Amino acid sequence: MRAAQAGAVITALLQGLSDKLLVAFPQPGLTIGDPGTPVVSGAGQTGSSLMISGFSNGYQIRNGQFFSIVQGGVRYLHRARADVTAPTGGGAVSIPILPMLKVSPANGATCEFASPKIEGFVEGNEASWTTGLVENVGLSFRIVEAQ
Repeated sequence: MRAAQAGAVITALLQGLSDKLLVAFPQPGLTIGDPGTPVVSGAGQTGSSLMISGFSNGYQIRNGQFFSIVQGGVRYLHRARADVTAPTGGGAVSIPILPMLKVSPANGATCEFASPKIEGFVEGNEASWTTGLVENVGLSFRIVEAQ
């Protein structure tokens, strides 16, 4: 990352040592397309699959694609573990996921496929970074999901 961009990121990461952090989860090399407005379809779901409706007709969920579920104002990051094609007409589709659901999401809970996010805390208490001769800044961090 260029030094000019790093200042805001470093500040956010330092804040994440003590306060909850919300970060967009990048998916390099994956064309997301227009997923529509996916939501949880049916209350009381648990386990390692999730019924979701509201996708654009024929939307392709890719094996390994990340998405976040917003439940009670908290985001939970999950990953599809198979290719799945959403049906036409906005019907529900069952998506096998990893990890298993941490909470049972409410019917209609938002599922963020276009821009998934992880919410949590920066792991550890070390705050360090390096600056190279070409003014690039190297950062390494882990976020532990809030629960």
